[in-house]
Amino acid sequence: MKIWERDCNEGGAVSFYACLGHAFCSTIPHDDRVTGPWSCPMSGDPSLSSSASGVRQNETSGGGVSRGRELLARSQSILLSADFRDGKGGISRVARTLDEVVGFSSVLSYDGESSAGDRRVRFCGGNRARFVAHALPRLHLRVPDLIFCDHADVSVVPALLKHKKSRLVIFLHDEEAWGPLTRKRQIGLSKASLLLCNSEYTRRRFLKSHPEFEAITRSCLLGGVPHAFGKVQHTGPLDPWLLDPRPFALFVSRLWREHRYKGHLELIDAFARLQSVEGPRLRLAIVGSGNDVPTIQERIKARGLGDEVRLFTGVGDALLHEFYKKALFFILPSIREGFGLVFLEALSCGKPCIAIRDQPAEEIIEQGVSGYLLDDNWPETIASALAPIQRDPEKMRVMGEGARLRYETHFTREAFRFRFERALEGLL
Repeated sequence: MKIWERDCNEGGAVSFYACLGHAFCSTIPHDDRVTGPWSCPMSGDPSLSSSASGVRQNETSGGGVSRGRELLARSQSILLSADFRDGKGGISRVARTLDEVVGFSSVLSYDGESSAGDRRVRFCGGNRARFVAHALPRLHLRVPDLIFCDHADVSVVPALLKHKKSRLVIFLHDEEAWGPLTRKRQIGLSKASLLLCNSEYTRRRFLKSHPEFEAITRSCLLGGVPHAFGKVQHTGPLDPWLLDPRPFALFVSRLWREHRYKGHLELIDAFARLQSVEGPRLRLAIVGSGNDVPTIQERIKARGLGDEVRLFTGVGDALLHEFYKKALFFILPSIREGFGLVFLEALSCGKPCIAIRDQPAEEIIEQGVSGYLLDDNWPETIASALAPIQRDPEKMRVMGEGARLRYETHFTREAFRFRFERALEGLL
């Protein structure tokens, strides 16, 4: 996600912010990270892993309200968001989940236009000058105690403009943190008091490339689905394909050529291999949009899959919930995820998940209980895993209860709140 280079190059963007920082914030120290021992558990602590039960969400070692919650309650806080618009993908979902957990004093969103909704929220329409202009009084003149960024790309602004008493918390997702850091991201992260990764997998990959941040980096598994998910009913007619009682697998993702690591083409090839397997044909619904749609349509036709594999584009949340409800299971054979919020959507609907081993899915799915983990996403590997399901789909229906229990005990919004508040104890 590159939000600053729309109308300038990297050097120009950094120079733009550096000038503002010099003009307005010359009193900011070079390094105001939290020093001294951390009071929150280390990243390997079970209380910060996926084994942290949602039932324990309000517990501390001494009982009562956690110190992280007390810190939030007494702090003025602001969220600088890459995109706070509702229903605009994973980044915006994380931003809104953070707001529901923290209750920010104000929110400044780089993308999106202003609306008559929440008066705390200001949208900047993708205009970086406007973003900085609104950020300046919020960060340096009103001086919040805590500044949160939901993406590394917006962290350069608080890094240059924030007051020395403010502490900066940055949420890291995946690719923006794994590889070499751009100059602006380096500036932002160098001023952080705490870096929160959306999974232990992301934390390990980030620190492998940037071990200098180990002291301030923690993992905090995401949790929760959008509040409206499953509550807004789809009112239009359903496609006859969805009304067909034959079982089908569900794949949900953006469908971009540059994101073929999601495995949608391999999945189509795997279903072509299933044609020679005995039993009623298992079907596949691919839900998503993007510039790879023509290739997907051509691949389905070339493999002779006819009506067994269908592509659905332009699917809203209400209709998407219908797909989850009617699917036998969910499958995302991606080999490069930071987390995978779609797994939570599937688990919350009681649908087992199939994903790839050595990915964040290992922190979400219990092998043989709430789904299956495959060694790779080669078509033959996927087909080998799907063949027994095609012969006996009842096994996946039984596993649905384990999927729902996995969500309710580990990945609710309250379970995420517990992990998030524990991680923030490192700021005390």
